[in-house]
Amino acid sequence: MANLPKGITKRADGRFCIRVMRDGQKVTKYAKTKKEAESVLREVVYELEHGTYLKDTRQTCDMWFGTWIETYKKPTTKASTVKIYECWYNVHVKPAIGNMRLQTVKASHIQKILNGMQDEYAEQVIKHIKTIVSEMMKQAVKEGLILHNPADGVTVPKGKQKGGHIAMTVSEQKIFTEYIQDENQILNSFLQLQLCTGLRFGECAALQWQDIDLKNKVLHVRHTVHVVDGADVLTTPKTKSSMRDVPIIPKAMEVLKREKARAAGQKIIALDRFVFDGGNGRAVSLQTLNRYIKHICKQIGENKGMDFPTLTSHDLRHTFATRAIENGMPPQTLKAILGHSSLAMTMDLYSHVLGDQKQADMELIASAF
Repeated sequence: MANLPKGITKRADGRFCIRVMRDGQKVTKYAKTKKEAESVLREVVYELEHGTYLKDTRQTCDMWFGTWIETYKKPTTKASTVKIYECWYNVHVKPAIGNMRLQTVKASHIQKILNGMQDEYAEQVIKHIKTIVSEMMKQAVKEGLILHNPADGVTVPKGKQKGGHIAMTVSEQKIFTEYIQDENQILNSFLQLQLCTGLRFGECAALQWQDIDLKNKVLHVRHTVHVVDGADVLTTPKTKSSMRDVPIIPKAMEVLKREKARAAGQKIIALDRFVFDGGNGRAVSLQTLNRYIKHICKQIGENKGMDFPTLTSHDLRHTFATRAIENGMPPQTLKAILGHSSLAMTMDLYSHVLGDQKQADMELIASAF
């Protein structure tokens, strides 16, 4: 066909073939009309000259996520973390953009995913989802699969606001403790240890017998536990300060010795077994524990004829910290026991208790003036 620009030929089937070679890179495309072919030729030449050409690929987000996990994450990341990435991707990302071609994903698609989570999930969880998408897209840019990372233009919504945690008063704690004395109920032992140590739920649930040193009266916080695809997955805490040793006070010693005797009687005293066996070798479930606590609080309210607060597992941690400050534990020591990353965090959470203590301390020196 006459007057066709260099790089365009007409095929026997009537279509036009565009072939361009630049710096060893060969590009072949097709068009239905001469006008369309000329337009495609100009675009390809421009993109090759300016380094913005992307090879046409049918790769979907699901396909790329699989490649990214296998090639870039598994060799460098803990297996437990990889499982969490896969679970979060499958739950939150896959349904929305999994079948989309990688090159067609825009910031608005990712923003819609995050916005859809804000009424049910905490901001920290939403940040994790953004991180997963951002990292996989960042690697796609390096591979030349996309030009820009669409997650760069995304903002993380505030997410579900957490309710304020409760610290029991001394009298409430005394009543609550009376209701968790049944030694045949392993959940009672779990709650007693939380009250004596201030451990987070995941840290307490993850305790294995190899973490317990009864001789030296110390327990080692080395893991936290998550449920991924119906299985318990142990991970190391996110911050260095969370990896800590917590002294075992007499009440905690009593609880641990009782559970060790229970485990020995059931012949499950292996070092890698959970201290608190939730059944079939599984860790105690947070949902199960919180339902049990709610039941206890309801019982107390009905039996005592009082408005007893509805607690959660985390409230026991706050109760421990409050008692510690009220009884003179220095904030720096409490920071270490709770595994806070900074003293400022401890001071911010328990400043109201410190305020009461300051008043008492000032009264001690009142007679000097």
